[in-house]
Amino acid sequence: DAVYRQRAGWRLAALRDDAESARLFLAAGELPAEGHRLRQPELAETLERLAAHGHDGFYRGEVAEKLVEGVRAAGGIWTREDLAGYRTVEREPLRFALADGRELIGA
Repeated sequence: DAVYRQRAGWRLAALRDDAESARLFLAAGELPAEGHRLRQPELAETLERLAAHGHDGFYRGEVAEKLVEGVRAAGGIWTREDLAGYRTVEREPLRFALADGRELIGA
């Protein structure tokens, strides 16, 4: 939609500079036309694994291996053991009042 095109346009150079971002979010290196459907089959597979297997569908197995590979390829130090031992901690969100009665909420 117009909002996507505007916001992606703000970061168009960065999207073009990263091959994976360009593959996912651009159409032949350009902003897609309004009405273009962005498809992310890999994300769909990840969400299906998470739905079917819960914590282990994300933090163990194939998804975890791909995450670790990506982080390590970028210079990070994650291990499969780091992910396997990860536990979420629920906290109250951070809230900041904005103009016009709006609110910014973050993790």
